[in-house]
Amino acid sequence: PTRVLMGVDTYWNHVGTRGFVNAASTRAGMRAGLKPGTAEFEAFTEAFIAKPPTPVARAADEFARTNTMAKDLVGFAETFEDGIKATSQKLPLTFARVLVPFFKTNANLIEEVVERSPFARLLSSDFKLAMRAGGAQKDEAIAKVITGSTVLAGFTYLAANGLINGRNTESPELEAAMKDNKTVAPETSIKVGNTWVSIKGVEPLATMVDMAHFWSKASGHLS
Repeated sequence: PTRVLMGVDTYWNHVGTRGFVNAASTRAGMRAGLKPGTAEFEAFTEAFIAKPPTPVARAADEFARTNTMAKDLVGFAETFEDGIKATSQKLPLTFARVLVPFFKTNANLIEEVVERSPFARLLSSDFKLAMRAGGAQKDEAIAKVITGSTVLAGFTYLAANGLINGRNTESPELEAAMKDNKTVAPETSIKVGNTWVSIKGVEPLATMVDMAHFWSKASGHLS
């Protein structure tokens, strides 16, 4: 199972890297005054993709690792990960290989959600680093907060009106009903027309749906 997970991660990492470099080559060609579709443009982009500039290659790697929730952790999460690594060295090798990557994935997932929420300024290490860096990084960080907060607000409104369902694992009876009766809303789903569409596993949207459901329930809109 570990080899399969690593293979899937490597595949999507390659897809992300390739996509970023391809997009960068197109932008570079257009900035150079070349017209898309011409032989000159194709030759330029092929050479760019074959050997991308070092800054582009680094940015592509960071982009791919971000999309696969595998980027390096910072701050408290990094310290905690180091502790897990130190502990896992005393455990069987197979167990250690599984434990460490899963912590990094979950930690990155939480970071992706937080940096798109109103709590980014307080809790997100990436947001703080981007704000200190300034320029495009700062603009992107602010855009993530605005967009993510708007989506969360919209999801919370939909949850309050019964159009979103989050996690209900605290109720075994409801769990069984959701599995046996298709008319009952499944976990982490959105109602589209008369059909409940599950987005479980579609991150970070799935976590946002769960958060919206929780907030609506906590505020008394849901029973």
